[in-house]
Amino acid sequence: MTTLVGRTIAIALLVLTGVAFAAPVNLTGENQTLSCPQLVETTGVGLSCMREDGLLEVWSQNGAYLGLVHGPDTVQPPQLVSEMPPTTRIECVPDGSDYRTRIIYSHPPEQPSRWTSIAPLLRNLTLIQAALLNEAAQVGSDNASLRVACEQGDIDVAEVHLLLPAAATKFSTIVTELRARGYESPRDKYLVFYDGPAPCDCSGMANLETDDAPGSANLNNGNGPNPMFAIMFEDPTNARTWLHELLHTMGAVQRSAPHSTGAGHCTDGSDVMCSYDGGANAINYTLDICKIEVVDCNQDDYFAAAPSAGSYLSTKWNLAAATNRFTDVRRPWIQDVGCASVARPNESISCVLAVADDAENAHVTIDWGDGVIDDLAAFDSNGDTTLLPASHSYQGPGSFRIEVTMTNSLGSQRDASVTIRVWEDRNPPTLEVPIPSAGAIYRGCEKLSSFNASWSALVVRGCVRFHVGDDDSGVASIRMYVGEERFSIEPTAGWHEIGFQTWGRQGSKSLRIEVMDEAGNLAKTERHVVLA
Repeated sequence: MTTLVGRTIAIALLVLTGVAFAAPVNLTGENQTLSCPQLVETTGVGLSCMREDGLLEVWSQNGAYLGLVHGPDTVQPPQLVSEMPPTTRIECVPDGSDYRTRIIYSHPPEQPSRWTSIAPLLRNLTLIQAALLNEAAQVGSDNASLRVACEQGDIDVAEVHLLLPAAATKFSTIVTELRARGYESPRDKYLVFYDGPAPCDCSGMANLETDDAPGSANLNNGNGPNPMFAIMFEDPTNARTWLHELLHTMGAVQRSAPHSTGAGHCTDGSDVMCSYDGGANAINYTLDICKIEVVDCNQDDYFAAAPSAGSYLSTKWNLAAATNRFTDVRRPWIQDVGCASVARPNESISCVLAVADDAENAHVTIDWGDGVIDDLAAFDSNGDTTLLPASHSYQGPGSFRIEVTMTNSLGSQRDASVTIRVWEDRNPPTLEVPIPSAGAIYRGCEKLSSFNASWSALVVRGCVRFHVGDDDSGVASIRMYVGEERFSIEPTAGWHEIGFQTWGRQGSKSLRIEVMDEAGNLAKTERHVVLA
């Protein structure tokens, strides 16, 4: 057991409602300013104000900035899993090292210490956390370890005897006392069990920074101005809350996530991080999406072991990425394979590979699909995205699958592929547009008999008749533009008669039609017409 004896601190017990702080000062000495005009006493939280991003800005009674929180979490079901997942991965991180989760048992003065009986429960919850994160990582054929502070090879559970009585306790007072005892490193996540009455009808609360930027510099990745705390109340067996609050401090769930509630959670049913929390998008919460408790149902909001190229988590903060310093995924990550989709024989094509890895000496091989395999030089990306250029030329036409394989020094591997068509065809499709002629005047459109004559005069209409032909590779796409408005048309050869409507001012507008064939050849025409 580790017991930290901190200095005695005096805390004024005041009930403040609507009290404004003129110039609060951070404990570190850095000046802070409120993002919102006034502080109020929020139940269970303490002095705080609601920001535009849906998070609460929290301050101590003595004017110290304590970071952002999402607000009190509703009481969660106590059991996350019926049995331990098969593989638990903990990486013990010794004192003096950065980027780890530190487990703390705390209790108010009137509550006798139960450290001896509760510390083993908290260690077990932490093992369940690590197992579930590893299980989610294995969706991408990888393994993930949770970096945890240990003592003599076992998970360390520090004990802190708090000075403030339970009746005056809230998130802000617990954090203030713990910071005064030396738990103040932004490079640690402090996962706390409070063994006393919950200060609200809630199961926990945690810090969360609004930052969806990918890469190791994310504010939730040990780069924020303050230490980050995750606190669980009352039930030392609640595996869901224990994991839920920790993942908040790692950056889940960002407001920009596809299924975000707008207040730090998601809307996908029983997902560990999902909850009907009253956020701007909480109305979308449904139990139909995810009916079992998992880490990121569908892996599309905050934890994706193998995000598809161009997806939200391939370009935003992803807790499963190698750049998350508080887990140890140790795997390569191919974010994008940027190659042209069509090419010509004997002409060089260029590709740019966006890759990342936090192990050393990662290397990439490219199988171009025609018997040629290139091996790129080994590199170290330190978890950040590296752009690797590559080029190749094909000797003849055909369809080729480009396969990229990335392997790191630990043997972890990632694959990605794209398909390219190589065409002899260099002839653009034919495009004939007899109607309308340049300068034609539209006063309605007979082809659009379903239009309501009572619609606003700002609805302007027209008809277009044109012919598309391609005898070689076939038509791939047809697009028509009226001013800045685009209309997609079924890509078939032959005559097309298109009636359209567009909102805007009447008068002269450009009409542009573009036709592309499967070989990438483009035909287009543009003219001005008058919409009356």
